[in-house]
Amino acid sequence: MAFQPFTSPDGASGGASAGAAERARYVAANPATAASVLRELARHPDRGVRRIVAANPSTPEELLFKLAIEFPRSFLNNPLLSQSLRERPGLIDRLPVRTLVSLLKQPGIPAQLLVQASASPDPQVQLAVLLHPALPASLLALLARCRHSLVAGSAKLHVNAPGSLAIADARSLILASGLVLANPRRAAAVLALAPVPDWLIETFRNQWSASVPISAALAPLLAGSTVAAVRQAVAAAASTETALLVELAQDTDAQVRAVVAAHRRTPETVLQQLAGDSDPLVRQAVAANPATPVVWLERLAADALKAVRLTAIRSGRLPSSKLELLACDGDPAVIKAVVRRLSGATLLLDRLSTHPEAGVRAVVAAHPELSLSFVERLARDPEAAVRAAVAQNPKTPLGCLEQLGREGGQVRLGIARNPRTGEAMLATLASDSRPAVRLAVAAHPATSQAILSRLAADAQAAVRRQAATNPYLPAGLLGQLASDPEAQVRRAVASNLRTDSQTLQHLSYDASFGVRCAVALNAATPEPVLVRLASGGHRRVRRAVTRNPRLLALEQEAAASDLALGRLEALALSPWPQVRRSAATNRRLSTQALLRLLQDPVGYVRTAAAANPNARQFYTGVLRSIASMAIEQLQELALSPWPQVRSAIALHPRLSADLLAQLSTDPEPAVRAAAAANPGLPTRLLEQLAADRSAPVRLSAANNPSLPERLLRQLSSDRRLQAGLAANQRALPFILESEVRNRSYCFERLMLLLHPRMSAQGLALASRSLAWPERWAVASHRRTPEALLQQLVVDSNRLVREAAWANLTARSAARSHL
Repeated sequence: MAFQPFTSPDGASGGASAGAAERARYVAANPATAASVLRELARHPDRGVRRIVAANPSTPEELLFKLAIEFPRSFLNNPLLSQSLRERPGLIDRLPVRTLVSLLKQPGIPAQLLVQASASPDPQVQLAVLLHPALPASLLALLARCRHSLVAGSAKLHVNAPGSLAIADARSLILASGLVLANPRRAAAVLALAPVPDWLIETFRNQWSASVPISAALAPLLAGSTVAAVRQAVAAAASTETALLVELAQDTDAQVRAVVAAHRRTPETVLQQLAGDSDPLVRQAVAANPATPVVWLERLAADALKAVRLTAIRSGRLPSSKLELLACDGDPAVIKAVVRRLSGATLLLDRLSTHPEAGVRAVVAAHPELSLSFVERLARDPEAAVRAAVAQNPKTPLGCLEQLGREGGQVRLGIARNPRTGEAMLATLASDSRPAVRLAVAAHPATSQAILSRLAADAQAAVRRQAATNPYLPAGLLGQLASDPEAQVRRAVASNLRTDSQTLQHLSYDASFGVRCAVALNAATPEPVLVRLASGGHRRVRRAVTRNPRLLALEQEAAASDLALGRLEALALSPWPQVRRSAATNRRLSTQALLRLLQDPVGYVRTAAAANPNARQFYTGVLRSIASMAIEQLQELALSPWPQVRSAIALHPRLSADLLAQLSTDPEPAVRAAAAANPGLPTRLLEQLAADRSAPVRLSAANNPSLPERLLRQLSSDRRLQAGLAANQRALPFILESEVRNRSYCFERLMLLLHPRMSAQGLALASRSLAWPERWAVASHRRTPEALLQQLVVDSNRLVREAAWANLTARSAARSHL
């Protein structure tokens, strides 16, 4: 609640007054003011009142700690502080780190406070202590032994530390200061604003995260990284150029070469070279690449290493003759891979059915081209895995299946999955104790309605769910399963095309959004139910409605070039926006319907109508003649139904303020963006458009040279606009400044501070940074105000001092030569 004026220092409240701020300051400064009143005053909207509360010795301690962040100088001047430091040496430990750092950044800190703060284990506090030039050598020696590299380095570079360092050492010391790439994904965006200085490139390359997508522009920079994982990421990027892939194919790291070998853009000549690589991982990758010529694939199929041979076989591109040769391979795994891809090789399959390895016989037993006599022989195989494979083979005779049905385990599961299994056997299997067998029966296309009725009441939810998806389940049972306690079962009912409309309507209110999504995706769902699901509720349900097969079919129909005109006109009136959008793109749509869709309440429908190929004939001639039109004609055309025409009018340099005001409130973002780009737009309207809900409109306003600097600074901090503003020379310093504001010490922030277009405000922000490399960047910058350089000449860090002094000297010399 806002502060109310007081009649006396003891807290008695009085009536509200417009000039209460002055009285509030008086109350805030009075040591006799009650603690409860001071707490209220600490939230006063007037900054001066809050500052006075921070200096009042009667302000409660916990409140002082909070106010110290905003008003560190007032806190330090508070008589309570010096008294507390004398009486309570442990007070420093009670201060929050943020408060303590804010205090330590102030000049003239009591020596007692510095000594106590230096004992803190927090690196931020230690760095804040090191900001002070008057630290004793004993304290610096202690901090120089800190494990934190930036703290230790700052202590060694302190002006009171022993030894000397040349300014040429600054860059190497920055690289050794624990500089990290905090967010590679954002660093990629920062790179568009601030190119990496040459001396920082190696750090940038080596700290890049391999999990972050790499653009074509970034790939050449990162390809030189000493970290193999980064080079692998470059080689794997879809956008990597062929020339770079050729270079990386020579990499010393086998995994990098393997990634190159798997890339779809790797040239055949390089694949041929890599096919003979000494590392099997590389040869495997070549074998798996669809672009590898068959002649090289055949050579890899004869590789000494089994893994390479298997990869070549599994590619599916080896000719039958080569596969038949590989069937003589001594490794069972290779033979099994060959059998799975054999076609038209019955004699070879029959021969392999007697292979001594049970795994090979099992794969052969499942092959549909195996001779019937050998199928029957394998049905008597001593290995259960082989008999289970026979049980799944659609060629297995019914007699064999009945005989195998007397067994248990995997064999019965194989029978339940066999498409030839009869109803009688399925009825027996439906009572199997294993849920996996009953699940397979529930999914079987030959399972009768009577069996499905039993399985719909199964104790296992997965079996009931599978029964609910079977297209032959009786409709009445679907209605019963719609009330199943398990959401997965109800979802299966909601997905079944045979579920009646009443049940679907009931399920559209289900507590599970997954069930409601299934209703939204069901082509049998009534349109009123879809309309209701699309109008509110969970966003995933609304998205599912847009993917309903019926609506997708309507979209395709509305776009068809041979659609009857009457039907097209009807679809242009559809209640579904996506259908209207599809109709709006049809070049056969009538002018009347097109004009109606230009007024559609949904923006993307209007955009589609304006982009209709036939629309151009209505406004192309008008656009050509706009430049020479009289003001009266422009006013008339500003009411055109075509947004392209209104956009062109909005850019006209001779528009009246009233007409610009009209166009700046147009419902189409493209028209408002055009108005925002007009150099003659009044400042009042430009400021309104700078706050528009549409990002393209705000971007257009930001690029208008008439936009006031304060608004441009504000818009430059919007990351959605920064890519479009990067080329704007007015905006670039503000973009750089906003990025500096949003970051703590890291590689990206240092890169921004080194940018030659960094604003003076951004440099001022970093001039009191805890990290000396940032202060050095400010001290070295050609745009740093001389007043800041004068401060940095007396910085606690010797390299910062030298850089600031060198900068001032160079400027003085430049002025003397003028």
